[in-house]
Formats: sequence, C-alpha cells, structure tokens
Amino acid sequence: MAKYTAIQDKDLGLGEIRKNIAALSKRAVKVGIVESEGKKNEKKRVRVIGKNGKPLKNRKAVESTETPTIAEVAAWNEYGVPDRIPRRSFIRGWTDNKAEHIKATTDAIFKKVADGKWDADDAVKRLGEFAQDGIKSFIRTGDFRPNADRTIERKKSSKPLIDTGTMRNSVRYEVVRK
Repeated sequence: MAKYTAIQDKDLGLGEIRKNIAALSKRAVKVGIVESEGKKNEKKRVRVIGKNGKPLKNRKAVESTETPTIAEVAAWNEYGVPDRIPRRSFIRGWTDNKAEHIKATTDAIFKKVADGKWDADDAVKRLGEFAQDGIKSFIRTGDFRPNADRTIERKKSSKPLIDTGTMRNSVRYEVVRK
C-alpha cells in the first residue's frame, strides 16, 4: 500500500492581494475643484445705488448671487476666457509637466498593493493625496502667464492664480467607486 504525504494548502495572502488588485479596477480618483466646492455661491445683500452714489430710498436690499463659484473661477483660469482671462492651466499643466513622476508614483502605489502592503482603499487615498498636493504645489510654482498690470494693482501681487488662496485650498480629491 502506497503512503501519501499530506499536503496542506496555506494562503500566505495571495487571495487578499488578488482581491485588492481587482478592487482597484472598481475605484477611481477625481482631483480638482470637486462639485461640493462648485456649489458654494455666496449670497450678498446688495443695496440699489443711485447716480449720486447714495442708496435709493424705498429700495430694500436684495439678495444677489452674482459672486462666481470657486469652480467657475477655476474653470476660467484652467481654460481661459477669450479677451479677458488668459489660459493658466493648473490641472492639465500639472499632469503634462509631471507625467513621468505621476506614472512612477502610480506604479509604486500599485506595487504596494501587489506586495500586500496596502489595500485598494489605501492606494486610491494615497493617489488622491498625491495628486491634490501636486496640483496645489503647481499653482504656487507653475510658470503661468503674468497678471495684467491692473490685476497686480488690485491684488498687490504679480503671482497668477493666487489672490486669497481660496481656489488653491479648494483643490480636493474624491474617491469614486465604479
């Protein structure tokens, strides 16, 4: 009678790694001015002013939504407005200028998942943080067309895309499950 050796199948983590790699295909990262920032549209109380510069009598202050959203300002800068605002692409500019670095980072992130060190959620979170930080940095350091003289006079700075810092600070990432 032949003797058989017992074989024990131990999962050393390959199943979990496969699961996380598959999960990556069901996630995406969006980076930019996310929709929630785009919906912020400050309402201001506005008084109707006469030609003499004084408020007109019998006119109540009215609600105005003329203040552009952060997303609108970002889009105007990203794509430009003919004859008004030059294109200062801070999102596409970052991806174009940093393409090799972005590829190396995504490869390194994938390797962490393949090595079993990170799960899919960790990976997309880190990718989002990397892109968010990269775009914010590019806004500060990018080589953009200079501001017009009247803009420099108004904001007391020649640095394009940075006035109050609101747009830069509104760059966010969000993880999307497909």
